[in-house]
Amino acid sequence: MYEVFRVIIRYLAPRWWIHLIFPGVVIAGTCLSLARAHAVPPRVSGLLYYIVIGEIAVRFVEVLAVLLTVVPLFGFRRHRYALGVAAGFGFYAAVELLNTMKFADLGTTFKFWWNVISIGAYSIGVVIWIWFFRVPQEDVPLPTLEQASAYDAPRKYPGRLDRVRHPALHIRAGL
Repeated sequence: MYEVFRVIIRYLAPRWWIHLIFPGVVIAGTCLSLARAHAVPPRVSGLLYYIVIGEIAVRFVEVLAVLLTVVPLFGFRRHRYALGVAAGFGFYAAVELLNTMKFADLGTTFKFWWNVISIGAYSIGVVIWIWFFRVPQEDVPLPTLEQASAYDAPRKYPGRLDRVRHPALHIRAGL
């Protein structure tokens, strides 16, 4: 998912709000989980109660993060691999969210089916990944900074410009 976020951020980097996306998704997922726990308390007790609420929060964050990445990726045909990763992970995260909510509703009597559904969802996610990776992705290289004008380079290729300017990446003579 990190690679998928890198593809999306490449197009959104100049925006001031880009750094607020992840904290916003975590807060929204946590709030959704707590609201659900308040409306429909899990039928488990003790430490398992908090584990189930925490897992539902994590699954909400995963589903929201995938929705924020998959929707923009539909417009970029050259990023098939990133779309495939997001689609496979999104399917798995959505099924696991529903599966964990069902576990919270039914309690430990659902444990066997929870395991079976988890394995099945992961297997289908892997098939989705294989489907997207079956054909090589088009390699569309970014133009070099020398080909871009000095005015357009920071706006068009922000990630590339940062890599060139980063002092840790400069090779020093005599080392």
